Amino acid sequence: MVEKIVREIGKTVELVVREKNQAIEGRNIAESPATLQKNIIETANHAKEPVVKIAGFVPRRLEVTGKVMQSLWEVADVAEHDATSTSQVSSSAQEVTASMEEMTSEATELARTASELRDLVGQFKIE
Repeated sequence: MVEKIVREIGKTVELVVREKNQAIEGRNIAESPATLQKNIIETANHAKEPVVKIAGFVPRRLEVTGKVMQSLWEVADVAEHDATSTSQVSSSAQEVTASMEEMTSEATELARTASELRDLVGQFKIE
């Protein structure tokens, strides 16, 4: 009978130890989400400051981008105006070239006529 009681006490001790270990494991499992939540909150708090800083930069970047775009449009307008002016200068240069070619042709014709006139005048003798 004593042996039976000792065996039963041994089984009871084993059950108590097993239950204690399971209770510890349960407590650890229960604490794990709290620990994870705490870590998540800490990480979120650390990330908050850079996010706020980045959010502060966005309006300034948009403003700068708007100014850059405005400058690019102005450069495009100037380039278009320059292209138009260049086209007009080119057209004027072509007109001047054509006029000079015409003047050269007229000068050549005038020189030929003067040469003919000189030859004709040379045929007359003055007495």
